[in-house]
Amino acid sequence: MKEWLQRCWVIPALLLMNLVTMFLPQPSQTMLEHVSTADYWSAAAVAFLCGLCVARQPFQQALLDPEVHVLCALYSLVIAPLSAVVAALLLRAAGLSEAEFLRGLVLTACLPPSLTSTVALTTVAAGSEATAVVGALGCKYISVLVSPLLMRHLAELDLTWLSATETLKSITLSITVPLVAGQIIRAITNLEYRQVPLRHLCCAILLLNQYVVSSNLATDCIQAYSQSRLAIMVLLVLTVLLIQDMIIFQSSKTSHINLTSEEIASVLFTGAHKSLRYGRLMLDGKNTSLCCFYIYTAFQTMVCFGVDYFMG
Repeated sequence: MKEWLQRCWVIPALLLMNLVTMFLPQPSQTMLEHVSTADYWSAAAVAFLCGLCVARQPFQQALLDPEVHVLCALYSLVIAPLSAVVAALLLRAAGLSEAEFLRGLVLTACLPPSLTSTVALTTVAAGSEATAVVGALGCKYISVLVSPLLMRHLAELDLTWLSATETLKSITLSITVPLVAGQIIRAITNLEYRQVPLRHLCCAILLLNQYVVSSNLATDCIQAYSQSRLAIMVLLVLTVLLIQDMIIFQSSKTSHINLTSEEIASVLFTGAHKSLRYGRLMLDGKNTSLCCFYIYTAFQTMVCFGVDYFMG
């Protein structure tokens, strides 16, 4: 147990923080305005740290492996949205939520992955950091075209007002540039940077970033739903998503896919959390509930328990 806590301390820390923030006072509007900024810089920091600490060869291997790109895109932008549709149908059949929440849940699943949580949870589960970065980054670029189409067909939300050029620019500046900068510094200094605690730094950044999310959205959930009803919604959504993740993990290990268990774990985490920056941009004020974003991202951390079990 002690060894597990030393390696996976961020999981109970995240769960505890998500529960505690439900009872904190509503944050100020100033803090709300800086949520997207915090998400932007956390992704940049994680990308730079990965570029600095991970050797070039794993990045090249992941970048040139078509299975990594196909599986990450398939999971994050196809299977995750379809699973959210199933969860929404179950919630509707049980009469536990209204159309606004259900629509928001499907839209959340259509968002691109969060690099910060993908890499942090991958390090916790002893996965491949290079696969996590390449997979999440590839999904972000693909999502510029795919996410608006998914949202239009699955939730009838028109995002033609979004600028693909601005989105591509944001992804490049917040992730690609810091990643390349880290690799350049690593090559110039000719150092391994093994002394840099990559796992703990990424987990600390994730914890800080998730605090910003929880402190802004958890209060809204409590105000919109009773605690018992919210708990049932969380359990139902997570049951569908956890079953989905374990089926994917097991089928990937027993199929003819030429990926290691570490790489498969990294692929799974590309769909575990969704980008806060794009979530607020696409969902806020569009007749949807950001409470669904909180439920999906905050408690999907428990996926790491299942992956860690199968990895062990």
